[in-house]
Parts: sequence; C-alpha cells; structure tokens
Amino acid sequence: MGVVGKTGNDGVVSLLYGDVDFGVSTSPGGILKLYPDSTSYLGNFGIGLIDMYNKNSVPLSVGEDLAYVPQNFVRWVFPAPVEITNLRVDEVHLDYLNQNLTKNDALIIPVIPSADTIYATINGTANTEILMRDVEIRTQIKQVPEKSSTATDYSNDGTAGISSNISTSTFLTATHDGTAIINIDIKVGGSADFSMSSGYVGEFEEVTNCKINYSTERLNKSCRTVSIPTNPSSISNIQSLTSAHRDQLITALNNGQVSKLTVEVDIVKNMWDAGTTIIYTSDSAQASLTSTFSDAKYGANNQVFIEYPMTSVTENIAVPVSVGDMIEFVIRVNLDAAGAPVPTSDDGKYSSYVKATTEFGGGVITVGMS
Repeated sequence: MGVVGKTGNDGVVSLLYGDVDFGVSTSPGGILKLYPDSTSYLGNFGIGLIDMYNKNSVPLSVGEDLAYVPQNFVRWVFPAPVEITNLRVDEVHLDYLNQNLTKNDALIIPVIPSADTIYATINGTANTEILMRDVEIRTQIKQVPEKSSTATDYSNDGTAGISSNISTSTFLTATHDGTAIINIDIKVGGSADFSMSSGYVGEFEEVTNCKINYSTERLNKSCRTVSIPTNPSSISNIQSLTSAHRDQLITALNNGQVSKLTVEVDIVKNMWDAGTTIIYTSDSAQASLTSTFSDAKYGANNQVFIEYPMTSVTENIAVPVSVGDMIEFVIRVNLDAAGAPVPTSDDGKYSSYVKATTEFGGGVITVGMS
C-alpha cells in the first residue's frame, strides 16, 4: 500500500484509520516518511519558495515546477511589542514568520515576484496591510577584494594572443515598481607582456683557430674549434626579423591594436541578458622595451611589456524594474592582448609568447531601489 499527497499551509499530512483497509483485524501501524527525508522524488511539485534567510520553505499554489530562492528581503521594524499572526505576502502565507516581537524587533520578509503587499494580524487586528515599498529596504553593499587573473598563450607558427578577464557580481530583487541603482567605485589595472625569441637552426661548419703565445720562454700554441653558420647572411636576417617583430608590436600598440583594458557591466534581468554597458576604457599605458642577442650572435629576444596602472573607476547605472524582478550586475575587467605574427625565414626558428593580467585593486559596490 502507499499514500500520496502534500502538506497544506499548516505543514500537516493527515492519514485517518478509515482511509486505509489493511484487510486484517489487528490494529494497524506504520511509518509515514515525508520529503525531505526521502532520498528521491518523482513527480510534479509546483513552485517551492525556499527562504534561505529564515531557513524555511513554503509551496506556491501556481506555476510550473520551479524552486524559487528570494535574493532580496524587506525589513519591517516594530517600535512597540506586538504579536504577529497570519502573515502573508499577497496570497502567499508565511506562517513561519508568525511570532511575538519586542520593541524595535524586525521581521525579515522575502520579496516574491509580482507580490507587493504584506498582510498580517497584529495584536488581534486582522488584515493589517503595508506596501512592500513602504517597508525599510536595506541597501546592499559589497566589498570588492584585491585579486587578479592571468592568462597566457604561445605560438611558433602564428600570432600569440590571449584575453584575460576578472569579474565580480551583485544582485537585488525589486521590492516595488521603480528603478534599481548600482553604484560602482572600484580600482582596476592590468598588464600585457609580449616576447619573441629567434635562433639559427641552419647548417654549421667547424672552424679551428690557433694562436701562438710568444710571451713565455717557449712558444705555446693553443687552438679552439668553433661552429659557425654556413650562411652568415641568415643570422643578420634572423636578427632583423626579430627586431621588425618588436617594431610591429610598438606600431600596433600606438594604434590601440595590441591591447586595451576595459571595464564592462553585464545586466541580467530575471536570468535573461538585458545588455552590457562599457563604463571604462583605458586611455593610457606604460610600455617598456628590451632587446638582447645571444652570446654567439646567432639569435635574439625582444620583449614589449605594457602596464595599465591601477585606476579608480566610478559609475552609476539605473535599470527600470517591476516588483519581483531579479537584477544581477556582473562587473568585468577585460584585457585583449594580440601580438604580431611570428615571422618565417630559412634557417630561422621563431616563437612568441604573451601573458595578460587583469586586476581588481579593491573597492565597493552598492545596490538599492528608488
């Protein structure tokens, strides 16, 4: 035998003796296991509101199967001792919030989509109501810690390029029809490090050089055998191409093509993309150059290091909302670093490397309603 059903608003499932025919004369008994004691469940469950703040949940009477977790709450403060019963938000009963409160105590009530009025019986007075927009709303403040992200790329037959990004996010749920506002006050920075190495891989020939030392009483002869390229013009060509690669990077940098640091804000409304706003684009960078040749002059290395110093970025963004809308703001720092193509030549081997880093230098993000 089995029993199926769901609890009512009072959280009770009733199973009466007359509901079951055991077919025996002895007194029946058994154990009724209720979810979440079950390890699995198959079937419809409608919408379940999961209140993480108050550590409780209630079923909602309409809608498809969905677990709704409120992301914003209103704080209802009472200046005198009260007894709260029959509390609901529109037609959603939140009986787990029924309680006796002392002076200046508060109820933390979840914001529910499309619901705009709180009802309660206060000290015996039934259906006392207040609009959610008239209840104290807590402005949410998020600290942005210092952190960084690094990405790298390597190529020996093309262009080394990489994108580095770092992000942080915050959200709110609209307590009324109006405007959601985010205030961003952060520090951002980054760097891009490009390098290219080259070397001679052609044929070598061994050459022996000897010298005689006349400074001693006896003549001393010393010889050394070295390998030199069979095509010396290749060495000059390799070094020339390596330097040209550096020059290409510098030209691209001056044209704003090598890398660009931006700060973007993605806006997500009710889990749907609502657009992206660019709030900052770097207008200055500090570049340093180094060039080295191998001891044997058979290869070279050129490096371009570009730094975007830590900069303060401040911006306000307003988004029209309806009661219950969930708005998420994702703040991203992006750095696209694309180098110059690796050259090719006879007897030469080339490789390029790029490392891009983006950083948060700390800050504060504030969200609220107006």
